[in-house]
Amino acid sequence: MHKHRTVLLVDDDESLRDSLDKIIERAGHTCFVAENGLQALNMLRKREMHAIVADHDMPGMDGVELLKLVATRHPNMARILLTARSDSETVVRAINVGQAFRFLHKPCRTAELLTTLHFAFEASDREAENWRLAAELRRQTAMFAEVRHRCPGVLEEIEARLSASV
Repeated sequence: MHKHRTVLLVDDDESLRDSLDKIIERAGHTCFVAENGLQALNMLRKREMHAIVADHDMPGMDGVELLKLVATRHPNMARILLTARSDSETVVRAINVGQAFRFLHKPCRTAELLTTLHFAFEASDREAENWRLAAELRRQTAMFAEVRHRCPGVLEEIEARLSASV
């Protein structure tokens, strides 16, 4: 089943931004665009996004710095770095500092972009589900601790009866 997703595309190159925007929209997602990191951060204050695709070389704030801030403020958002650079330092910074899910080399093929977004959404969904399950486990553990405190021996008696019936 295809879920409707929102993507924030950040690139100072207007023609590339327009081209990638059309590709993402044709794939059935809503794409918002920003031309720099500050504009992107302002947009993220106003609406929730599922993924961000950010260019590396932009004036003011590079893509890794932007992804680092996004990782801190929106940890469940999938983060992808788009770059024309081929040096390993950029890749390492993208992963270690920006906590990027993937990085794409410019120019990237349509299929590569859409496949990367697909798997980024899946990973983000799994991470959100893990957070939800961990919170539920904490809630249940606290509830059982309260029952043990208020009614000593009740849980042990229930466990013993369940074991006996198996």
